[in-house]
Amino acid sequence: FEPFVLYTLGPIHLILSIWIVSEYFLINWPHFKLPLFFYRIWERIKSLKDRKKFNPAKGHRVTCIDVKIFGAQTIYMIIFLLCSILSLAFSGYFYPFCLLFIIYNNDLLIRVLRAVTKNGKSLIWVAILGLIVLFIYAVIAFALLHNQFIITDSANLYCDTLAQCMYSVMRYG
Repeated sequence: FEPFVLYTLGPIHLILSIWIVSEYFLINWPHFKLPLFFYRIWERIKSLKDRKKFNPAKGHRVTCIDVKIFGAQTIYMIIFLLCSILSLAFSGYFYPFCLLFIIYNNDLLIRVLRAVTKNGKSLIWVAILGLIVLFIYAVIAFALLHNQFIITDSANLYCDTLAQCMYSVMRYG
C-alpha cells in the first residue's frame, strides 16, 4: 500500500511544488544585490562620463520589490523543491520537511514562532525552574522513598544514588 501511495501522490506533490516555486520566482524575481561600494564605483563612473559632480550619498537604492537571491524566502523555496524531488527519489523521508510550508502563509503560526523565538531566554529559565523542581522531588524521593522505587517490566526505577533517583524522576515523573 505504501509504494502505491508514494508513487501516485508523489508526482502530484512534485508538480504542485514546482508550480509553487515557479510562481514565487515569477512574482518575486530575485535580484543580485551587490555590496554598496560597487554602486558607488558605478555612480563615480557615470559622473565622470556625464561630467557631473560625484555625490557619494546618492547611490543605488533597494526598493521594497527587490528580493535578495540569497534571502531566507528564496533559499527556503529552493530547499522546498529539493525536498520534494528527494522525497520522490528516496522513499519519502523528505516529505516532513515540506510540511513547514504551512507556516509560510499562516499568520497565526508566524506569530507563535515569533513569540517563542523572541522570548527564548524566558523559556530557558522556565525549563531550568522545572529541572530545579524535579531535583527537589528527586532529593525527597532519595531521602524518604528510595525503597518504593522498584524494577518492573515497563519501567526500571532505580534510586540507589541521587543521580539514579534524578534520572528516574526525570524519565518517569
